[in-house]
Amino acid sequence: MHDLRHILLAFVVFGLIACDQEQPSVQKLHSDNDAKVEVKVMVDGTIFADGDKVSLDQLRSTFAHLKEAGGTVWYYREAADGEPHPNAMEVMNLVVENQLPLTMSTKPDYSDSVGPEGVPQPR
Repeated sequence: MHDLRHILLAFVVFGLIACDQEQPSVQKLHSDNDAKVEVKVMVDGTIFADGDKVSLDQLRSTFAHLKEAGGTVWYYREAADGEPHPNAMEVMNLVVENQLPLTMSTKPDYSDSVGPEGVPQPR
């Protein structure tokens, strides 16, 4: 019985820690009229959502909320002319899984958008 209490306590503590994990892009999403998340994948695989470093699990949750809100992903990948980091491919998989509209940018400030012919145009 003593071990069971420790196991239950561990679940409660880990549950509270997990609930306390900040998901800034989800919070920002609810404050915007135009639901979008700006995703940036760096050459080393680091992922940012709306300027905040996130894990793939956090991004998965963010994308689920974005789908519910009918939003769009604005995507930028550092060194896009090189081979993508596996995290970049995972981000694309999450976009597809959630059936989210996607716009790609060649600039880290998202000031352009790549058009249907592959030509960047100012937003």
